Amino acid sequence: ATTIGIVDGYQWFKQGSPTIIGIGNSLTVSTVGTYFVKAKNGCGEKISADFIVVSSTAPTQVKLRSDPFGGVLCAGSTILLIPDELTGGAPTQVSYFKDGQLVYNTLFPFLNGLTYRASQTGIYTVKTSNKCGEATSLPLVVSFSTAATSTQLDLSGTVPSLGCGVTEVVLSTQANGLTLFLQWYEGVDELQGESNPTLSVTTAGSYFAEVYSDCGILYTDTVNVVDVATPPISNITLTSSTLTTCAGKLLLQATMAGAGSAYQWFKNGILIATSAQNTFLASETAIYSVQASNACGTSNLSNTLGVTIKQGANKPIISAPSGADFCGATGNVLLRMTSADATGVQYQWLKDGLPIAGETTIIYQATTSGTYALRVSTPTNDCASETSVPIIVRFITAPTLANLSILFNVCENPVTLRVLSDGNFLKYRWFLLDGNTNPEVSNSDSFTPTVSGVYTVSVRNDCLPASVWLTAQAVTVAVGAGGVVPAPMVVSEPVGIDRICPNTTLKLKAQVIGIIPNLAYRWFAGDEMIIGETAQELTISNSGLYRAEVYDSQNPACGQVSTPYSVFVRPVPTILLTYSPSLVFCEGDSVRLNAQAQQVPSAFEWKLVTNFLKNGNVLYAKKGGTYEVKATYNAGTLSFPCDFTTTKTISTTMLESPIPEIALKGGLLESKVTAKNYQWNYNGIPVLGATQPFYMPLDSGKYSLTVTNNLGCSGTSVFMYHQGIYEGVTNPMQIAPNPNTGSFRITVLGQETATVQVFNAQGQLIQNATPILHTNSLASHTGFEFRGLTTGVYLVQALIGGKQYTRKMIVL
Repeated sequence: ATTIGIVDGYQWFKQGSPTIIGIGNSLTVSTVGTYFVKAKNGCGEKISADFIVVSSTAPTQVKLRSDPFGGVLCAGSTILLIPDELTGGAPTQVSYFKDGQLVYNTLFPFLNGLTYRASQTGIYTVKTSNKCGEATSLPLVVSFSTAATSTQLDLSGTVPSLGCGVTEVVLSTQANGLTLFLQWYEGVDELQGESNPTLSVTTAGSYFAEVYSDCGILYTDTVNVVDVATPPISNITLTSSTLTTCAGKLLLQATMAGAGSAYQWFKNGILIATSAQNTFLASETAIYSVQASNACGTSNLSNTLGVTIKQGANKPIISAPSGADFCGATGNVLLRMTSADATGVQYQWLKDGLPIAGETTIIYQATTSGTYALRVSTPTNDCASETSVPIIVRFITAPTLANLSILFNVCENPVTLRVLSDGNFLKYRWFLLDGNTNPEVSNSDSFTPTVSGVYTVSVRNDCLPASVWLTAQAVTVAVGAGGVVPAPMVVSEPVGIDRICPNTTLKLKAQVIGIIPNLAYRWFAGDEMIIGETAQELTISNSGLYRAEVYDSQNPACGQVSTPYSVFVRPVPTILLTYSPSLVFCEGDSVRLNAQAQQVPSAFEWKLVTNFLKNGNVLYAKKGGTYEVKATYNAGTLSFPCDFTTTKTISTTMLESPIPEIALKGGLLESKVTAKNYQWNYNGIPVLGATQPFYMPLDSGKYSLTVTNNLGCSGTSVFMYHQGIYEGVTNPMQIAPNPNTGSFRITVLGQETATVQVFNAQGQLIQNATPILHTNSLASHTGFEFRGLTTGVYLVQALIGGKQYTRKMIVL
């Protein structure tokens, strides 16, 4: 099924049944009947003409007969060959063969009939065929007949007049072949009994003969026998239009000599048989003259004419027995000469006026479309060649709607519309779509509008179903628009995007107002043409100013360039990570990590390994490990259709801090751990100078110890309460004078060995001694002196008998 326009679907039906038997644009059937198809769309429906499917069998017999009967071919005529007594299935193709070669082929519905006219002798057969098989006739021999095909009166020695003593005229006939019998007439009356080749005439009248042969009924010219009383004019003149001819014959004409005159013609001075008329058709090169006679006398001999008669080639007649049109891109069309073959001539087939190399017979197989003719020449003389009436052979390709469009060069002024189609040998109908009558405006393959508007064209050729036209998409034409293409505009898809994220692309499109066929495109980045980009769309991934040029592909010089379209591709964001104070820190401390993006991302996200920590650009890292920060670029911003992320990592190391413990030994505080540095604290405040592993508290309160290890990490112990120096009991140790400027004497009373230690205010041991035991009435120990001490408070501690005694010593 073929339609014009868009359809939603096809429905197939069989005549007599309302049921749909198929859907789609084709249907395969296996039963006979009448079928039709219905096409539908939103605008309505159409029903096709009926398609009749019949059942058939192979042809079983065909005979070939001729008219005239017997296959006798008369000179200058044709014989009709007729297929007869056909039995079996009806043929869909009838083919004629001469001497085994195809000379004519016709297909159902046999618009040119089933018969064939043969003009040449030979052995003929006819074959009938259909899809089920074929049948071929017995041969029929077409032979040449010697029967007469023309006749005339022979008046070469006869004067067709009575008078001046002449009382009888003898008329006779001659023919170019065998005759059967003849009959003489006077006027319209048959002369009874007069059937001999000669007739004696004694009265004036108009006489002719009817001659019968196997090739038909022939008639002579009519001769008027008159009564005369005077001889013909004395001097007659012989004339001819030319003295040389290539037609094989030349008409000679003599002056009319008077009523009842007969004209005797002489060739090279010898009387020749003629019809005694005042004209003679010369067929041989010779010197001719003429003389007129009637019953009363004879004229003088005319002037002589020397003529040259040449036999040039006769104009050939050619035909395409199987037809000159073929639906398809390729095929074979048989061309042959149907006029009489001649000797001494040469043949040359021509295509579109040019000789086809090697094709010099009377048959040619045409395989391409063109105008074909046969030229015949006579190489033995200088006569011009003769060329047949040409035959146009067409291998017709049906057009398709998908490949039908209207082309026009908008830079032409005036604009001309042209058809682009995959079909050939098309017929055209141009329409102006005015929304009302849609008038038809032209029927040629191109059209030049004189009025602005919307135009379309419909096409068809002989290989489309009858009355089917295909219609192209309409185009809008502005007459007198200046012969330029409209300026394009570059837009993005999606519309309005001029910034994109890194490693993404953006599609740009060149838009032109209106339907402009035949447009071509070029793209530019800056001032440089982008090689290879010739489509309407361009995909980019780099920043720049982009322009599109549109032009007519038939006229590249006619084009326009768009205004620049600026596209900015944000660079790949990079993260700068800084830290303070150090990536290596002690337990309990932290390092400040700061993320700064050079392209200012809109969001930061921190992770430790895979664990989310927080958002923001600053993180205080309190643990050792690898931290990752992810910067999301323009996240959620409408002007940027995509997000871009970049990440960076930084590693930190946390050092273990010492955990100090303190012990109280005999009133003295001591560190239970070894460290690089020590610092004693009183009520949370460091004691100036108290940096030894032990410390003698002076005042009551909370004491703690801060130590620093070799890695530089510090730790502070839990506090211990101390009541300070004990002064509430009898003290066997005496210091005198106290205070003073730096010279003291320490005396220990008792009989037991004593150990004395002196500490400064920072708890540092500055003296350790065991005094010599002296016995007297006051003490069992005597003392020793301290000199040169700096100003300050000192602590003196004595260990006597396992008990500890302490006193302050003040240096002024």
